[in-house]
Amino acid sequence: MKNALNRKTPVKVYITNPSSIGVSTPHDTVHHIITKGPPVTARPRRLHPKSHDAVKAEFEFLLSQGIIRPSKSPWSSPLHVVPKQDSTVRPVGDYRRLNSVTEFDSYPIPHLHDFAHALHGKTIFSKLDIFKAFHQIPIAEQDIPKTAVTTPWGLYEYTRLCFGLVNAPQTFMRFMHEVLRGLPFCYVYLDDILCFSESHEEHKGHLRTIFERLQAHGLKLNISKCEFGVPELTFLGHLVTSQGLKPLPEKVDAVLQYKLPETIAALRKFLGLLNFYRRFVPKAAEHQCILHSFLKGSKGKRDNRRIDWTPQAVAAFEKCKQTLAETTLLCHPAPSAPLALHVDASDFAIGGALHQSSTEKKFSQHCITWHTQASDAPCTC
Repeated sequence: MKNALNRKTPVKVYITNPSSIGVSTPHDTVHHIITKGPPVTARPRRLHPKSHDAVKAEFEFLLSQGIIRPSKSPWSSPLHVVPKQDSTVRPVGDYRRLNSVTEFDSYPIPHLHDFAHALHGKTIFSKLDIFKAFHQIPIAEQDIPKTAVTTPWGLYEYTRLCFGLVNAPQTFMRFMHEVLRGLPFCYVYLDDILCFSESHEEHKGHLRTIFERLQAHGLKLNISKCEFGVPELTFLGHLVTSQGLKPLPEKVDAVLQYKLPETIAALRKFLGLLNFYRRFVPKAAEHQCILHSFLKGSKGKRDNRRIDWTPQAVAAFEKCKQTLAETTLLCHPAPSAPLALHVDASDFAIGGALHQSSTEKKFSQHCITWHTQASDAPCTC
């Protein structure tokens, strides 16, 4: 960090060595897998030749680090390969059958939008990413056999928390809340941490406190994914600034470049992209009314029925893209600012916008959030 860390008092950061996961465990958090019924099993899946060597190399790395070990378990789940953004692959277990017989952990996962509630008046931000975060949590010894994954090279089981297990996010979120409890200047969502401060000097102290907490619990940072002491950054799909939140330009561009969907499945994907930023868009339900009417009676995500587009529906599709492109900013809620709730309703939608008054201009107002919802009435637009 150029400003906050280049001071006379150094801030020691526990930087990772990418070749070593380092699964020391100076904490007592353990992941349990409580199941009902007999063990579930699966046959190994054949891998694509292009990913075979990469997946095998990753398994050998995990084996060398003690993350997995050879297994003789009566349980087995098939191997699933997930492509990563850096063009590498992440081999994980397809634990759907195991998850179906696992008791659910009800520990709450924070909402993606909640991190903005404490950002009013904050001007300096840092984003921290925990290195190999899930692998820092051991699995209870009696439950390790349940994680067994069948591969072309044999059966392996995880000794550490891994992706795909139904309660893995809950266990890790509980752990991170324990690590950072009582720190109002940071927000944690699984392995991503946002630190926010009003000044560089304050930010330096905040980061030092977070670093000390992480180091005390044996956690390391993935420095390549961290940002320190900047006026704006990307966090959980949003551009965070001192003024407020904005949609990411590349996400908006992806919506603008989206071609007219030919099938229900493609339309559902478009609406998913669009509605991630729904609270930025006024009258979203009204604009999307016709598009959602195509989804009635849908057979799910793989519904490949073709859409019979009308001129009105095409116009609604383009309008949805344009309204997202025209969004500017949602300001951070000011605790003491006067609030005004603006509501509206029609035959096919209801909506509301929460505004707060600005002290900079006497009559100006900034939107905190938009919220619209389709009603049960049929769309006639």
